[in-house]
Amino acid sequence: MRVRKFLSLAVKVASLGLVLAPMSVAYAQDAAEGDLIKGKGAEVYLVVFHQKRHVVSPDVLTGCGLNFGMMKTLDDAIVTDIPTGAPLPSAEQCKAELARAKSGPKDYCEKVKFFEAALARYHTEYRKTDAKRWSSLKEPLKQKIVDAEAKKAEAQKGCSVGDNCAAAIANGAAAPAVCSGVCSKQNLKFAGHWSCDNAAAKACSAKSAGSCVCGCN
Repeated sequence: MRVRKFLSLAVKVASLGLVLAPMSVAYAQDAAEGDLIKGKGAEVYLVVFHQKRHVVSPDVLTGCGLNFGMMKTLDDAIVTDIPTGAPLPSAEQCKAELARAKSGPKDYCEKVKFFEAALARYHTEYRKTDAKRWSSLKEPLKQKIVDAEAKKAEAQKGCSVGDNCAAAIANGAAAPAVCSGVCSKQNLKFAGHWSCDNAAAKACSAKSAGSCVCGCN
């Protein structure tokens, strides 16, 4: 069934005037942002913000400006370890997500989410490196984890300065409910402190985004 599905896909691709790249015997060991990847199966994925997004058809693939010559063939175990995101059902959506993968996070708070996703992925991959087969990946993954943790911590500093604006907080009892909602949007938690009378809060008011600021971590 899998062979039949793959051959059917190959026929569709050939009908679009594309040449199906030969399967490589030596598998790639990594997938970067914006890479087109696959395992042994017929499914083809685009890597966006450390998730694999299924490109649902050859029409979507070509409409996105991609082709099979760009594809990396990875070991199935590596493909499995990359978290799965929503599929890409149209060329327009594929283009938008490819552009997002290439440009990277747009602000500090999106960087926090980006590096959290990276850490989830790298820790999953690292757990299998105890096996002899994956030992060559252990040190590079360890360094990726260290780098991602440092970059996440740096991004959190920027995120907490300008992106924690809240509506007016009446009193201390009201702060947890207000600030929990503000912080959760960044995948962070309320740190227990807030202010309606400091430079950050005044910056919030100046932007008409709120009159108080929450501490998140």
